[in-house]
Amino acid sequence: MKKCIVILGILLTGGVVSAQTFQFGPKAGVNISNFTNGTGSGSNTLVGFHVGGFVSFQFGKTLALQPEVIFSTQGAKYEDVNTTIREFKANYLNIPVVVQLRMPGGLYLETGPQAGILLTAKTDDESVKDLYKSLDWSWAFGLGIRSKMGLGFSARYNLGLTKVEDNISTTTFQPNGKNSVIQLGLFFAFGGH
Repeated sequence: MKKCIVILGILLTGGVVSAQTFQFGPKAGVNISNFTNGTGSGSNTLVGFHVGGFVSFQFGKTLALQPEVIFSTQGAKYEDVNTTIREFKANYLNIPVVVQLRMPGGLYLETGPQAGILLTAKTDDESVKDLYKSLDWSWAFGLGIRSKMGLGFSARYNLGLTKVEDNISTTTFQPNGKNSVIQLGLFFAFGGH
């Protein structure tokens, strides 16, 4: 884990030094989240939101490195044995670092790692933060389009790589679940275009 953070730091430092174009801006949108692998039956998606900002370092005409800081609401809905719908909600501070392949016309593809720091977790009105792991790793895959004036649309899928639960073992919420999040949003890039 420490090696990943050190490598990430070196890449970001190198990116800042050699970037030809620098951009930054806000982004926000909708999350559609669930848990995968090992969760009980009856799992349904939970709709939330994300909001944050990014910086982008472009190298040449086609390659860019984009670190972000995003507040993200995630989780899932479950039916328990009494057919009562329970919502498991978690708030994360996500830090993705994606590499973008930019094409003519503003279209781009992106991929990269994401670290998520757990801020809060609850089911209905009860805190369950002590049942969750404090750090969540995932991998982002996405695409988007950016206009010449800087306004853009992005679609991203965050595939969970680590189990989110530490000690959860109930009849409705089984261990081994991983975050699975679709993000649809808008952004605006300031700086060189």
